[in-house]
Amino acid sequence: MTFDERIRNVERWSVVRGSASGGYPTFQEADRGDEVVYGTVFFSSGANIEWRNIRRTDLGNVLMTDKDGFFRAFDNYSNQVPGAMCAIPTCEQGIVNGEVVYGCYFLKNHPSLEWRDIPRQDLGNVRLDDVEGMFRAVDNYCSNQSDLFSGFPSFQQAVVNGVVVYGAYLLKTGYPATWEDIPADVYAMLSRYTFNAGITEAQRTRLLNRHALGYSTLRNCGTLTAVQRTALRRAYRKNITHGISTDPDANASAPVGGSSIDVNFDNLFPLGDDEIAQTLIHEMMHCAGFTHPTRRDPPNPTPDIPFDGGPYYSSPPLQAEICIAGNQSDRCSVTTSSTCTSLTSAASGVALPTIELIAFNPPGPDIANEHVLIRNRGGSSLQMTQWTLRDRANHVFTFPSYTLGPRESVRIWSGSGNADAHNLYWGRKQAVWNNNGDTAALRDPAGSDVSVYTYP
Repeated sequence: MTFDERIRNVERWSVVRGSASGGYPTFQEADRGDEVVYGTVFFSSGANIEWRNIRRTDLGNVLMTDKDGFFRAFDNYSNQVPGAMCAIPTCEQGIVNGEVVYGCYFLKNHPSLEWRDIPRQDLGNVRLDDVEGMFRAVDNYCSNQSDLFSGFPSFQQAVVNGVVVYGAYLLKTGYPATWEDIPADVYAMLSRYTFNAGITEAQRTRLLNRHALGYSTLRNCGTLTAVQRTALRRAYRKNITHGISTDPDANASAPVGGSSIDVNFDNLFPLGDDEIAQTLIHEMMHCAGFTHPTRRDPPNPTPDIPFDGGPYYSSPPLQAEICIAGNQSDRCSVTTSSTCTSLTSAASGVALPTIELIAFNPPGPDIANEHVLIRNRGGSSLQMTQWTLRDRANHVFTFPSYTLGPRESVRIWSGSGNADAHNLYWGRKQAVWNNNGDTAALRDPAGSDVSVYTYP
């Protein structure tokens, strides 16, 4: 994947994930064995960012093929934008009023955004035209500074006191931004997945968002076997075509072993985000080659009921649904018994805190980027004051006064920082999570284990 594709993917994915403030790739990569992930910084609300289309003529007719010159042109242009400190091109290109334009984010002045001239030797003597290497070098430089979160190059060069220096913009700890490891397969959905012309942009965006959630559950989906998870991951790598279904009795459908999903938007979209994700992962299991028997609904004397251990709800497509929110999305028919209704609805209405991942060996110093991601997969808020998170060696993090909203997540960072609704800090000086394996236990105030996560 070229540098401009990586940058475009970050901009496009920021829209899909619900954060239209943009971001940038760090060009850091990690191979987890079953997937490759790309380090990405997304800007959060409060970052004071402005998006514009800039005419290519106003940038000196620079082309993307002029790698470092392309970035310098935007940096130079940012000097003309009131209140702007720097610019990040999105590498999106279009025609407006007959002129070629490039998309760009301008980062406005912020107390936690700093310009710095860094000696080239401190960046590993990386070449200016090595775009990926320059981004990695600046990010690595920030990882070795206790007060810096991340950063990116301006691709400006100068000689100061006989030393070659490169300009860089550095995000200090506390800047409104988050680091995320995004699977390469998730980014690839942007180009691999196609959509019927009748599917709106908003519908397309929501489907991609829910596909990404389904994929993200695979590493910790205990209801699927390793073989089933591998087959499903391969299905996500197919070129999936999305069509429109008008079947009144279906939310969606997919041929077994195929590469297409037909969605009945009238049926599915009113049901909510979790139900969309569960339906999609169910259909992706069909694309992966798994099937299930026809569901037996009342008045059948032995109807299928969620979690009954029977052949329908124990099949791989239905077991995959549990990965999303701890329940199975299939609803029984309108003539169903109250027992069936309560079983399908109970799990979605309560708080379901789950440890989703542990970044135990992140790029850069562990203490700066090591964290645990906890998500409430239920439909109600959870008061987590005095809950605890601990490792195998019994290092304990105690939650302060904190409420985790329905279907929201929080990261528990091992180091120090400014806490907010989605980030809490342990305040440790040393890393917690062992690279060769560990166990995390999330316990309620009564001391009961609510979620346990073991790796490898």
